[in-house]
Amino acid sequence: MTAAASKASGALAWVRRRGVLPGTALAHLGLGALSACVGLAAPILALLAAGCRMVPPLGASAWSVSARTFDALGRWESWRFASFGGVVVRPNAQAGRSYLIGTDGCTWRAVLYWVVRPFLAVLHVVVAALVVCAPLVVLVAQPLAWGNAHRRGGGWMDSSWPQGWIASWSEYLGDSARIVGGILLPGAVLVMSGPVLHVLVTLDGWTALALLGSQEELLADRVNTLEVSRTRAVDAAEAERLRIERDLHDGAQQRLVALTILLGRAQAQLADREPGVRTLLAEAKAEARAAVTELRDITRGLRPPVLVDRGLDAALSAVAARFPWPVRIDIDLEPRPSLTVESVLYFAISECLANVAKHAHASRAAVRVCRATPDHAPGICASWIVATVTDDGVGGADPTGDAGSGLAGLTDRLAGVDGILHVSSPPGGPTVITIEVPDVH
Repeated sequence: MTAAASKASGALAWVRRRGVLPGTALAHLGLGALSACVGLAAPILALLAAGCRMVPPLGASAWSVSARTFDALGRWESWRFASFGGVVVRPNAQAGRSYLIGTDGCTWRAVLYWVVRPFLAVLHVVVAALVVCAPLVVLVAQPLAWGNAHRRGGGWMDSSWPQGWIASWSEYLGDSARIVGGILLPGAVLVMSGPVLHVLVTLDGWTALALLGSQEELLADRVNTLEVSRTRAVDAAEAERLRIERDLHDGAQQRLVALTILLGRAQAQLADREPGVRTLLAEAKAEARAAVTELRDITRGLRPPVLVDRGLDAALSAVAARFPWPVRIDIDLEPRPSLTVESVLYFAISECLANVAKHAHASRAAVRVCRATPDHAPGICASWIVATVTDDGVGGADPTGDAGSGLAGLTDRLAGVDGILHVSSPPGGPTVITIEVPDVH
């Protein structure tokens, strides 16, 4: 779908959702006819500025007048569409301002809009007259014409009031042909005028968004909306992760611990009286302890309590302590980043260290996390957090391969927060994995 089609579908969705009233639509189209008359000056001034650009004084004056005219007309159209058309049109601020107008695409789109505007206005006036004015004229004029003709023959105008008037109109309405031709048909057209006017307003908005609107601003607004919605989705997922961790820790884990204690008490009370039952209780107690251990590992995988309470340094130190070879942890993050950023960094670095243990055959590793601004980073935010995981293993890590290293999934996880993953792992090592995450609070 093209950008213009997307904008048109958005305008049509607005009309369906909000429903522009027929009176408001008529006001919008009437003001559009007025703007079409005034807007004829825009293409004339643009052509004049383009023709006079070789004469600096005259070209500068024409450029200034053209810019002011486009600004005024753009503000007028923006107000008209916002007030009566239900569409937000943001005219391009650069329309008519470029001294080299012949190479200015936004200006020529605006010129095309003001050239097309009179033809649209004629179409709007004709259709509005056919679907609104003509039925009203028929509804009012036909009974009056019949009454005048009937009056010349001594009809209802000469009868007593109100009995004669009621009798004459009853006679008029008694003819089915007069009812269909003079009332029902014009009334049906008048009722259908609402959807027809809505279509005209939608087409008008389509044209304005495609030619007059600033596509850059619309795209920027869309990008900002998507960024906000994605941030909310990530925060909601982290909040749900924290809730599940809390429920497991305070609910199921505590019950399993209580079950382990009860099994130990039962085992102690039986002593040597029931050796078979005592053995079964010992096995059940061991299984309960194993379940508690697994549940703790699950909650630690969701979000370790030490990460929430003490931050990334303590959480990564606890992870490093589980490996058989030394892991140097160097964290320089003051003040602490948001919990979402900390969580992403924790799981990313933990996955990298797990890959080192599985595939690298390394004897040592190092983790460095600090704030920095990479030269190649896009302008998402001013501050970034850069984490580097280094090992002295055999190398050969491939983030795009299917060797089960988990780096592809790590790339997807980082993409949720605009993070970037760089892998440098030549055969023979060393391997350097760099993780860059925007420091968004």
